[in-house]
Amino acid sequence: MGSNGAPLDWKGITGIVLLLLSIIFQGYSAISVSEDKGKINPIFLNAVQMFFGGLLIYMIGLGTEGYHSFIGKPAGFYISLSILVFISVFAFSFWFIALQSKGAKVSDINMCRLINPILGAVLSWIMLPGEYPTFSTVAGMIIIVSSLIIYFKGAEIGRWLKRHTAGSSTQE
Repeated sequence: MGSNGAPLDWKGITGIVLLLLSIIFQGYSAISVSEDKGKINPIFLNAVQMFFGGLLIYMIGLGTEGYHSFIGKPAGFYISLSILVFISVFAFSFWFIALQSKGAKVSDINMCRLINPILGAVLSWIMLPGEYPTFSTVAGMIIIVSSLIIYFKGAEIGRWLKRHTAGSSTQE
């Protein structure tokens, strides 16, 4: 079912399939880059990924939405597009560099990706009229952030709790 309660059409199903394929390919590339540390320039890898990924998305967009000219748009469109392209290029380059760093665990770096949907939702609330937080989205974000804190700081939190609970039981 779509967000409006209607059954998914071919565009919705295609989007879900593409998203699942994207997740599989991203996982494979993260493992490959980590295994081949130093053999592949992460900036070059990012450029190739962005080019072919962008080309694929553009071709799918042409097939599903038709052609829309980029010429004659307001200046804000080009400024926003430039900022978003820069952010993506920087973020993915940083991602691949992090994967190639010594001692980096792919699982740890992949956990950081959970912050992307949170940032996307918060930005949409700020930038898009009619977008606003709901209880379920905020609750989901709290669960995601809590899980990240537990994942990365769980051992420290456990030691802190052990010290403080041990101290309170000896005072009784």
